[in-house]
Amino acid sequence: MARFIATQTAMTAVFVTANPKRLPLDFSGAVGVIAKPYTQQGLTAALDFVMDAVTTDAPSMDLPRSLTLAPAYAEQWLELRATEQVPVR
Repeated sequence: MARFIATQTAMTAVFVTANPKRLPLDFSGAVGVIAKPYTQQGLTAALDFVMDAVTTDAPSMDLPRSLTLAPAYAEQWLELRATEQVPVR
C-alpha cells in the first residue's frame, strides 16, 4: 500500500509498527516509520517533521527521535538541510 501511495498519489505514507525491522530496506516508498510504543508527543513531533519536510525544500526542524526516515528520504532531507544550513526552529 505504501508503494502505491508513493507512486500513484500525491500523498505521503508513514508506517507505525511495533516491528520496524520487518519493513523492506526501501520502506516500500514510505518516508519513514514511527515505532511502537510511542507517545502522543513523539507521534506529533514525527508528523510535524514530515509535514515540514514535504511542504518545504528542506526540513527546518530537527529529526525527532520518534521517527526513523527511509534511507532515500534521510539522504534527501538531511543532506539538503545540512548543505543549506537551514535554521532550526
